[in-house]
Amino acid sequence: MTNRWVGVTIDCLDVERTVGFWSPLLDRPPMPSRPGWVYLGHPGDPQPRLTFSL
Repeated sequence: MTNRWVGVTIDCLDVERTVGFWSPLLDRPPMPSRPGWVYLGHPGDPQPRLTFSL
């Protein structure tokens, strides 16, 4: 059986500021998300999806 890393969630105080740093650094635009959450990537990406939350 093979395991695959599909994402990681990062808890942060200022979601927009944190995403503003990581998004251009990783060249991954923010995706639509719920209030207080921001996703970089989508579930089908070959790279793990990053989720930032309050």
